[in-house]
Amino acid sequence: MVNNPVNNGLIFGGVLAITSFLMAFISPEKYVLYSSFLLFIIVVIFMIKIGRDQRKLNEGILSFGEAFKAIFFGSTIAFAICTGFEYVLNNFIFPDLNTIRHEQMMGIFDWMGEVVEETSGEDITGDMEEAKDSITADMTMITASTSLYNFFVRLIFPGAIVGLIAALITKKDPEGV
Repeated sequence: MVNNPVNNGLIFGGVLAITSFLMAFISPEKYVLYSSFLLFIIVVIFMIKIGRDQRKLNEGILSFGEAFKAIFFGSTIAFAICTGFEYVLNNFIFPDLNTIRHEQMMGIFDWMGEVVEETSGEDITGDMEEAKDSITADMTMITASTSLYNFFVRLIFPGAIVGLIAALITKKDPEGV
């Protein structure tokens, strides 16, 4: 089915939201750890689909600029849906995700401390505890401002950077040019 960038963006955003919900429902711990990777794979697939659909709408010819505009526009719609849903998911549907995220971050700090102590031979337990104490549970919460920040970061990567690569993949110049 060939869709324009708006329809593809709406479908793309819906797929990201549904995937996020299912992952969080099945295993909140795995969602916090692996959602970025899985959602990135979906992003790449949909960006290429948006470019290919735009090329079909243009009768098989698509410049790099047109491809990028279509991909970026569709992705912007999808990222807005996904980011908004992520806020609702973390604050209203599964508020425990914030606690899980904080606990996992503390576990990573412990692991990093062990690695540094093993490689350097120095005791940094006091420094690590001080660093862990400075990171409060509030810092790992998804708030409206962090959601807005995440949206703009997503516009840069993967939006613009992966979008440029997808545009290079899907562009097709007319024969003889």
